[in-house]
Amino acid sequence: MHNSIQKKIKLLRFAKGLTQIEFAGKLNMSQNAYSMLENGKTKLDAERIRLIAIHLDIQPDQLSSEDDVTLKFESEIKASDLNSQIENYKAQIHYLQYLIDEKDRQLSLLLSKKSK
Repeated sequence: MHNSIQKKIKLLRFAKGLTQIEFAGKLNMSQNAYSMLENGKTKLDAERIRLIAIHLDIQPDQLSSEDDVTLKFESEIKASDLNSQIENYKAQIHYLQYLIDEKDRQLSLLLSKKSK
């Protein structure tokens, strides 16, 4: 897989607001396998290119062409988009921490009841 294809896939996925986990799910693969694909450690076959293109709403040949799709999406990804995603991730982390704290509290209650 060429570096430009990797870059296009990553930028187009990012422009669609999808994480590696989300996009890997659409492709019926694990995040780890997708990461290897996106980083060029796994070869792309024609079927995988077709599936990726479908989920990126482009034609398969656009991934390997020398068009300006990469530059187009690089220019569309703005700092405000990044900040928005960062805030979203912070909110998700906060919620997950709340869930962990709640489970810890429940576990402590169960352990204290068991020791009585």
